[in-house]
Amino acid sequence: MSYTVLWQAVVEAIRECAKRAADFGVTIGVQNHHDLAAHHDSLFDLIQAINETELQSDLDCVGSPRCTAWTSSPAAKKMAPITCLLRSPTTSYGRGSTTGPNVV
Repeated sequence: MSYTVLWQAVVEAIRECAKRAADFGVTIGVQNHHDLAAHHDSLFDLIQAINETELQSDLDCVGSPRCTAWTSSPAAKKMAPITCLLRSPTTSYGRGSTTGPNVV
């Protein structure tokens, strides 16, 4: 399967999930792990391509091999408007977090 075909299949599948989640007021968080959208630019592009309000980034700075020191980097700032949860090496921050500042 080519990258383009894979990309479109993933966009369509996640879009369908996000639409169904929206019916219940649920936000889907997509993590940046390994294959298709490990780099923040790819994850950003994926979320923009899906274009659903109930889909955001679950930016994982612990589990992604390409994510180091994102909490203070331009990558985190780029992703912040479309991020529902940020995982750093020491803690997680998200909407309504009680363990740290609401950084997203």
